[in-house]
Amino acid sequence: MKQGQVNKKFVVTAIGMVAAISLTAGVASWARLRGISRTRSQLAAQATECDGARDAADAVREYQLEEKADVSRRLAVYEAKLPAGQCLPELLAAVKAACTAARMPNVSISTQEAEPAQDADGNDIAAADGTCNRIPIVISGTGGYREVATLLGNLSAAGRLIVITELNIDRAESPSDRIAFRAEAQAFCFMKDQQNNTR
Repeated sequence: MKQGQVNKKFVVTAIGMVAAISLTAGVASWARLRGISRTRSQLAAQATECDGARDAADAVREYQLEEKADVSRRLAVYEAKLPAGQCLPELLAAVKAACTAARMPNVSISTQEAEPAQDADGNDIAAADGTCNRIPIVISGTGGYREVATLLGNLSAAGRLIVITELNIDRAESPSDRIAFRAEAQAFCFMKDQQNNTR
């Protein structure tokens, strides 16, 4: 073989090797670039998920703040219906006014001694400066259906927390267009501790 042919073979072999190396490097780089592109896509998707989770967390926080504000408003309404101090005279006056407004002035109202109000688990309901007391009330009398319904409506709107626990209605003996009723209720009031009253 001639020197020129050897050089040509060498050059062709060298070019072939460089092409093979370049092709291998190109394929490897292309695979690496595809991997980087895939990783970038995954990171972008995770960033979107994180943004969604952040938005959801913000929405939950906002909802919790709204719920807390709503509970505070409802608590203020109930506290307004739980007057402080010795509330029996005020309670009787409110019940009597509800009866009079319903055109039922001759109604019998009886109460029992106040006792601590309890939650569903039987624990006394207490606050930092007093306790919530429950006063059982029995209201009985006669009247027309409309008057009795008006009385019950007046009691619920009396500005006091009064809960009817039992209602018995029967035909009155006389006159026949009247009904006899007996309502058992629970009224609630807030009693301040003696220590806090002396401050």
